[in-house]
Amino acid sequence: MVRYLLSALLLLCVPSVVYSQYWEWSQPAAHHDAICKVRSGPNGGSGVYIRYQELTGILTVAHIAHDLGDASATFGDGTAVTGRLTIDRYGYDLAFMPVNVEGISPLLITGRPPNAGDRLEYVTYGGPDAELRHWYATYEAREQSDAYVTHGDSGGAILNEWGQVVSVQSAGAGRPAYHAESGFHVYGGSRFASYHAVAAFIQRVESGDTPSGGFGLFRCGPGG
Repeated sequence: MVRYLLSALLLLCVPSVVYSQYWEWSQPAAHHDAICKVRSGPNGGSGVYIRYQELTGILTVAHIAHDLGDASATFGDGTAVTGRLTIDRYGYDLAFMPVNVEGISPLLITGRPPNAGDRLEYVTYGGPDAELRHWYATYEAREQSDAYVTHGDSGGAILNEWGQVVSVQSAGAGRPAYHAESGFHVYGGSRFASYHAVAAFIQRVESGDTPSGGFGLFRCGPGG
């Protein structure tokens, strides 16, 4: 009887152990309200509502922009906005939709790049149910972290310890693996545009120097 009870307890524990080996979940926080789902035609992902000087809007990735870039963003409280995505003219996987969202506090772009070993927080609407997810990862080097990412995480916010935007999730690193407990594929690493590329892109948008680049292959970082 004891043996069967121990077996049952072990089965109950296995899913949480397996699941936690991929994600170290962070606690709910007020700055998560600035994360949204982004749709552009048949494409979808995540985005983050930011402010830079007098400019406000949704920062996301260029590879979800469809056709002319018409897009919508929906926040966790049901607030929805529409607009047009401008993509980075220099080929980085970045896009921005200028909008003003009532009732949502925008996040700020960080003033410095991360250092190797810094803890980052990912906040996205990825995964099989496209629900809000937030977890910790460690910055490695060359615009890459050890975060496990999956479909729908693209465009999600990558934040420093003060809740400031470092970048947005762009691509997975390594080969995807099937995660049986959740039923979807994950990549064992994350790649994204550098802090410098993000800051320069937003500055160009704010100054009006924003002719869109072409749709196609995008860069995640230097040499990416």
